[in-house]
Amino acid sequence: MQANANAGDMAKRLKHAEGSTSDMQRRIDELTVQLNSAGGDNQRLQAELARLRAAVQELQDKNDALTRENKQLSGAFVRCPRLSGYRPSTQPSSVDQGRI
Repeated sequence: MQANANAGDMAKRLKHAEGSTSDMQRRIDELTVQLNSAGGDNQRLQAELARLRAAVQELQDKNDALTRENKQLSGAFVRCPRLSGYRPSTQPSSVDQGRI
């Protein structure tokens, strides 16, 4: 009688353990799919970040080149005796007025 009770108890525990194992395996499968998806997203975002960093560097290089060119042109403008007293007018010229 005791052996039958123990066997019945063990059968219940086994059934419960199998159900828990099944639930855990299902959750592992779901998490694996999510992990794979996140890994793909991560790779895509890393590629986008690398592209954006390259674009930022390119724009920074262009900005630096324009800054150097502006500085050179400003220096040439100041050294030019005919233009050193030049002050741009805030009024539109007659040529500009023809376009208005």
